[in-house]
Amino acid sequence: MNDFGLHFLIGLQPSPDLAEHDRALLADVRPAGITLFKGNFDHAASEPMWRQRLADLLKRCQDALGRDRFLVALDHEGGRVHRTPPGITHFPPARAYADRAYDVARTMAAELTGVGVNFILAPVCDIDSNPSNPVIGDRSFGRDTETVTGAALEFLRGLADGGILGCAKHFPGHGDTDVDSHHALPRLTLSEEALATRELKPFEALIAAGVPAVMTAHILFPEIAGATPATLAPEILTGLLRQKLGFDGVIVSDDLGMKAIAPWFDAPEAAAQALAAGCDLLCLCAAQADTARSRDFRDAIAAAANSGTEFAEKVSTSQARVTLLLSRLTV
Repeated sequence: MNDFGLHFLIGLQPSPDLAEHDRALLADVRPAGITLFKGNFDHAASEPMWRQRLADLLKRCQDALGRDRFLVALDHEGGRVHRTPPGITHFPPARAYADRAYDVARTMAAELTGVGVNFILAPVCDIDSNPSNPVIGDRSFGRDTETVTGAALEFLRGLADGGILGCAKHFPGHGDTDVDSHHALPRLTLSEEALATRELKPFEALIAAGVPAVMTAHILFPEIAGATPATLAPEILTGLLRQKLGFDGVIVSDDLGMKAIAPWFDAPEAAAQALAAGCDLLCLCAAQADTARSRDFRDAIAAAANSGTEFAEKVSTSQARVTLLLSRLTV
């Protein structure tokens, strides 16, 4: 029997303890893993105490999932994207450490593997080309292709040498937008040819270097995919990322609760549409989404797989990618 829950990465309720709601959800859906947020760390406790509470939380998650290996993901970039308490270095934003990205990433890996994190949702591969961009800015390594590509490669190398998996984001590029996809759906009138001259360069380089995962951007590219956001667009995820750039790792959606994409997932069948487009892992995080919907999404994927051979084969291939990612975990 297919393990359709493998297509999900679920954010827990904002507590250092495992809520019964989450325990039951993990046991039922059996997702590939969890994403930690600030609320899952006990910021009021001493360092030994918050570390112990986190270890207890992860052990309870493991017991609920019933598998030894599962993703423990964390957005960890430095600057404004920092979730952890004192005891884990709060680095400046990526822009400030672009020239020492390897050393920073190696330190991040050492610190985070020590508390059970095994999947960092970074590096940001977006090029900060639009001064009006409200969401990328100094999260980007720089304003030009060469700087971003070089620093992202070094960051990825530092993570790998430190024994932790990384995820390049946000494909095919969020740097030129002037809208925050947490709040609305950005639109970029860039052709595939235009993307190839700038936005795609860092992703191409990281794919060649063996990046294990790539995260999608919730953005409209009407010149490429009409009125369909990138996360649901086969033209972008399969045609561009897989076929033209040759990526065969795991494609991770950005959070499906973000306002840019949430309306597209009103119906559970959209989860199957996302997998058909090329996604492997769908992120549902409690801060923005009703994570219990992962049950309906899983069932919709199962129904679609059981009713069509072509989609069933795609799901099987996708699950193999996720399983391979899990096999690479060292923590």
